Amino acid sequence: MNNKIKILICSVFFSLPITLEKTLANDSTPFAKYQLNSSDNEDRLEEAKLLDLLDGLTKLATKTKLNINYTPGMTSILTAQTLTELGVQSVWEALSLVPGMELAIDRLGNKLIIARSQGGRFASGNLKLMLNNMPMNVAFSGLAPGIMNMPISQIERIEVINGPGAAVHGEFAFSGIVNIISKKNANEIHVGAGQYGSTSIGGITSWRVDKKEFSVSGELKKRDSNDLDSGPDSLDSFNLGSYSNAPGTINNREEFSSFIATANGEIWDLSVVGLWDQFGEHFGLGAFLPPDSSSNKTKNQNLAIQGGILKPIAESWELSLRASWMDYQLHQDDLNYYPAITGAYPDGVIQDNNYEETRFQNNVDLVWRGVKKHSFLLGGEFVQVQTENVWRSLNVDLTTGAALNEQQRYTGTQNWVDENHSRKIHSIIIQDEYRPNDSWLMTIGARHDDISDVGDAFSPRLAIVHKHSKNHIFKAQYAKAFRPPTFYEMWRGVDIKPETLTTTEAGYIYNTDRFLSRIRIFHNRYHSPIMYNFGSYSNGEDSKSIGSEWDWQWDINETLKLTGAVSYSHAEDESTDEPPGGGAAWLGHGGLVYKHHSGFRVGGLIKYVGPRHRAVADTRDKLKSYMVFDLNGEIPIRSIDGAVVQWGAKNIFAADVRFPAEIITDPNGNSIPSFSDDYPMQPQYFWLKLSWKF
Repeated sequence: MNNKIKILICSVFFSLPITLEKTLANDSTPFAKYQLNSSDNEDRLEEAKLLDLLDGLTKLATKTKLNINYTPGMTSILTAQTLTELGVQSVWEALSLVPGMELAIDRLGNKLIIARSQGGRFASGNLKLMLNNMPMNVAFSGLAPGIMNMPISQIERIEVINGPGAAVHGEFAFSGIVNIISKKNANEIHVGAGQYGSTSIGGITSWRVDKKEFSVSGELKKRDSNDLDSGPDSLDSFNLGSYSNAPGTINNREEFSSFIATANGEIWDLSVVGLWDQFGEHFGLGAFLPPDSSSNKTKNQNLAIQGGILKPIAESWELSLRASWMDYQLHQDDLNYYPAITGAYPDGVIQDNNYEETRFQNNVDLVWRGVKKHSFLLGGEFVQVQTENVWRSLNVDLTTGAALNEQQRYTGTQNWVDENHSRKIHSIIIQDEYRPNDSWLMTIGARHDDISDVGDAFSPRLAIVHKHSKNHIFKAQYAKAFRPPTFYEMWRGVDIKPETLTTTEAGYIYNTDRFLSRIRIFHNRYHSPIMYNFGSYSNGEDSKSIGSEWDWQWDINETLKLTGAVSYSHAEDESTDEPPGGGAAWLGHGGLVYKHHSGFRVGGLIKYVGPRHRAVADTRDKLKSYMVFDLNGEIPIRSIDGAVVQWGAKNIFAADVRFPAEIITDPNGNSIPSFSDDYPMQPQYFWLKLSWKF
């Protein structure tokens, strides 16, 4: 499709709400209440109840009940219904609809999120990721393996806060917080199929006993490699192209399975989670295309359990106790570290990795409302993380450098991560919400973390919200956050300390019964950012970013809905005045959904990612922009009550979607791209799904 036509279509999606804002200015009902319309459609009524509940009960930002429009910073709520209507299939895809967030991958296929042009670093995470309020980030990498592949069919909603949240949530609540709430009150089964051998099956059942609610859900899905071509790899730059497997097909096959069980009583809740995530070697550990394979090379297992009690203990007091345990295991088989070339290593160098960590966490929060117009929070948190069963094996004798006929296991100083690393975090939180009248709300608080292996961190926050009228809300916030180095970064770095972030931001919300528009501007200052440089880690020079984000939702009528967002972020290193690699300055998306009263539905989604910056050592031009068009729909099966057929087409015009490849060093010390054509990510893809709600 001609680029001018693409831009024109995208502009219509992005600019249409502007022309309609004046016509909506006289509406005064809060946006969430609009969802409680007279529609007979069961799904709309369920979403209406959900959004009405969130309007008064979200706790993500402050741990206290607060209207989402009055939270410090901007809180986004992505409901399962909205995501389904837009054809979104996974949590990873869903987060690309949050203003300022974009999708990324690393060379081994880990799915990452870049927030406000910061991120995309190998083996690091800048988002706090939670499932049913349970922290899921692992200390090994800062990521939350398995979470990104969770299907939308298994969730109820995703709560997202843009910007720092360490004043309440501590470690990894750096660029944002994501809390995934699993689906509970439903009975459903579904099967699906698509291109590249894609299959899926899953379901959920729920029931009540007296005043207790229970649910169990599960999902199995897999996909073979989707025929993406790697282009030339680093061996071509080394004049060793004759030994290279590139250009060739990338082994990016995936398998995912999950189990979630929940129980909720009047004052208690319990969640049990199992996530199993497996995938191919993608672009290879050694920055060259591995030999053709149809097997999974990376296997993640994440088992967790959490229980909590929330109980009023006096007229003005409320006590919350929460405890969780998580066991994370990573195993990597037959990773190609060095190519098979003649000489010392005719079979190449093959590496296996194993890693396990356990995490215990306890939280105590006490809320006191004994002073008029104030709500005080005093919280304490204890975290303990311990590595276990860490080893690697190679077909090389690391003492002599000689090739071996079989794998030899290594531990100690020859290991790939510290096998005896532990981390303890003792934290205290204080917070006061002061509401002098119905128009103003001020939140002031701070958190202190004592981290056993890297030192202390202090994270203050001051936020003010002003309700000017029924339709106009203004916000301002100053906050600091920190991210401790991961265990992997500490093993491959020297004297690394936590990186910190200072954010100043202001926002405006325009809210009517049919239209919601939110605009924010921000200034971020990054101190001692942890940087990845040719296989090692260190704290870099300070950097900064400024930008703006705008998103909107407009229910035109009961059958037509429009959503969209545009964001701009300019980031630069203060010592070089160069932007960090990976991020795009401009991001945008627009979605349009039509739903007929008969149950027939069709939806379209456009996503735009502007030119992406290269790493400082990469002298190539920016990676070009792209625009992706998705289409999906739903058709009810009249003969079976509650049964529907869903279909979708992703990237229907086959846009060239890529992420910047990492830079490596050749034998002469020159910086070269690991893959000269970068990392291809998303081909054209068609899928079909049959669902039955009973």
